[in-house]
Amino acid sequence: MNAKRILSRIDDPELRNLHNWLDVKVPEEEREEYDAKKRLLLDWYDNDNVAEVVRLHDTTVSQLYYWLNKCLKTDRTGRLRGFAGLRKYSGDRTYIRTSDSRKNYSGRFRAFMQAHPRIAEAVEQAYNNGFATGASHGGVLLEKSVLNWFDKLCEHEGIRQDQYPRCLKTKGRRGLNGFLRKLDERRNAEKIRQRDGTTAHTNFMGTEARDESRLCVYPYREVEVDANYMDLMMVVLVITPEGVVKPELIGRCWVYAAIDVASRAIIGYHLSLNSQVTKEDFLECIAKSLRPWKPKDINIPGLYYPDDTGLPSGEIKGCGWRRFSLIRLDNDRIHLSKDTGRKLMETIGCAIHLGKPAVPLGRPFIERFFGTLNVLGWHQLPATTGSDPNSPLRRHPGRAAKKYRITLDEIEQVLDVYIARHNATSTGVAPLYHTSPLQYLENFVLTEPLVPCRVPEALRARLPLSCDVHRKTIRGSRTSRRQPVINWENAKYKGGALRGAWSLIGQKVDILVNYDDVSKLTAVLAKTGASLGELGAQPPWHRPHSLRTRTRITKHPCRVDFEDSGDAILAYQQFISNRMGSSTKAAKELARMARDADRIAGTGEHPIDSTEYFERPPEFEPSRDEWIDF
Repeated sequence: MNAKRILSRIDDPELRNLHNWLDVKVPEEEREEYDAKKRLLLDWYDNDNVAEVVRLHDTTVSQLYYWLNKCLKTDRTGRLRGFAGLRKYSGDRTYIRTSDSRKNYSGRFRAFMQAHPRIAEAVEQAYNNGFATGASHGGVLLEKSVLNWFDKLCEHEGIRQDQYPRCLKTKGRRGLNGFLRKLDERRNAEKIRQRDGTTAHTNFMGTEARDESRLCVYPYREVEVDANYMDLMMVVLVITPEGVVKPELIGRCWVYAAIDVASRAIIGYHLSLNSQVTKEDFLECIAKSLRPWKPKDINIPGLYYPDDTGLPSGEIKGCGWRRFSLIRLDNDRIHLSKDTGRKLMETIGCAIHLGKPAVPLGRPFIERFFGTLNVLGWHQLPATTGSDPNSPLRRHPGRAAKKYRITLDEIEQVLDVYIARHNATSTGVAPLYHTSPLQYLENFVLTEPLVPCRVPEALRARLPLSCDVHRKTIRGSRTSRRQPVINWENAKYKGGALRGAWSLIGQKVDILVNYDDVSKLTAVLAKTGASLGELGAQPPWHRPHSLRTRTRITKHPCRVDFEDSGDAILAYQQFISNRMGSSTKAAKELARMARDADRIAGTGEHPIDSTEYFERPPEFEPSRDEWIDF
């Protein structure tokens, strides 16, 4: 039969070419047999003369099509097995009995119970009641009375003496034992909760979700994202008015990370100084997972990046800006946000899978990474807090952080090097098979044409994902000499083509806001799309700052004092600095504002192009008679 005709049943046109099938790892003792079968199929694909191929390989036509049919089957995920079907004992389907022969009884009891649901229901009900005599324990029959009861139940349901299982000498004892063990496993969940606590019950319930995650072998098809509270105290170095460098404790921080399920590679992370992770932290982690990675400047003696280490987006050509198809998240509020899902769909086009509540093992790989990071990383430092308040590793972590000056900048360097080395460390688990995550990705991405596509250049301007568009109304009054202004988040924005444009009062505008720097924004008319240029916030909000900083100031009890000072950002910084010695939160807040300032200063590396958010016709220019000098 023609090869093209046989392979036409495959839905994916790329997989109809046998040369596009991936090779698989097999034990050395099976390698020779596997290679012979693989060469047989490849020669059959390249040669239309089946008889000649069979003669060269000293086999039969039936044997050829036998191996071909095994390769054309699908696994539990619906994926084509390919050359994996040539391995020994590669069958992964549950046994289903189809024969009614008495020569063997494999799967016979399961088929019997499926054919007689009333018997199965009666056995389950009697098992839950303990068979009224406690004859069953752990799924093992201890008394003949239970077996006799089962025989009478079958007789009552019309099973004759010459029919299964009454025709057997054991009356189906072995099959009934197996059935009761299944029932016992089903009841174990509640027993484990009562006996061993919530953690053991969570592990038991999460087994199915954990197995489901292991089935992914295509890189960037599934990505797990989660946040972890670091088991470590750290400090920031502050210069006092006397010129003395003093360490100030900022406590613990959050680490957001994204891991590729197939390769186990960390593709991006973000260190957050907020008391609780926010939507901006999550979106920043996603953005860093897409942008090409660059190594940090290391100033710690003895700490360095080994060769061939790093994150995939910076080390492997083609992994930068690469999309992923599915993100696995927990049920945190920021993940449930509709705005978060909208931004991910607009920029990446990925699906979101929210796991079951209280079942973290639905995301086993990111949870395992955080556990390893804490045990092999932060627990080795003197300022560790341990895994719980009673941990023997917890020995005054705040004092140790100040004594050894474990600073935030140094921890960021350690974290970056640790993740880079993690991605270059080989492991023996499937499907890596003693290759590092970076090697697996490099072998797969460069040879496999079916890897998901990259983010188009037109959409890269939407990263950072902290930008958004809002619709506002231009306010003002010509009679009372109040110039046109846009009010947003307790601040007034003026400038650009808005100055003196009295005719625009009352019209709707779309404003593009970057939450990392809300001291300025870009506006266009909603009706015509004409650009009003860049508008600046008026005092006291004219200094560059993030939306989170403005929100904290406006909710602070001393808000009026900050705003009356003429520079709310500077007044807030001075207020926080005065509380530095008595509050850990004050030091962390000051460090967060410093990081915001560094991010604002570094926006030149990733400029925001407003043309990607709305069309821009020629800029609006007010007529000369509308200009009034005050």
